[in-house]
Amino acid sequence: SADVPVLEEEEERVLPGKHALLTVRLIIGQGGSKVKELELEAGARIHFDTKQEVKMLVRGSKEARDKAWALVDELRLKFGEESFPLNKEKHYIVIGARGDTV
Repeated sequence: SADVPVLEEEEERVLPGKHALLTVRLIIGQGGSKVKELELEAGARIHFDTKQEVKMLVRGSKEARDKAWALVDELRLKFGEESFPLNKEKHYIVIGARGDTV
């Protein structure tokens, strides 16, 4: 019986979030070092398109694509943004004198 070739396909998703571009920069890493690690671990090619919306394109087998999405989602949660309501009068507490704490 002949081996069935692994079908490589490309899948694209828009990355949600107000600061998705910043998150992509963190996922790519300095000189692309982090995204290269992710590609090796997942066994898929990962590319980002930031022309309009921030999109991630993944090429590989279904299993490799699923692994890549999972790894990136894990990083997105790690680098994610948080927000909480704070009265304008209290912003100085978070920001500090001359912005020392931000």
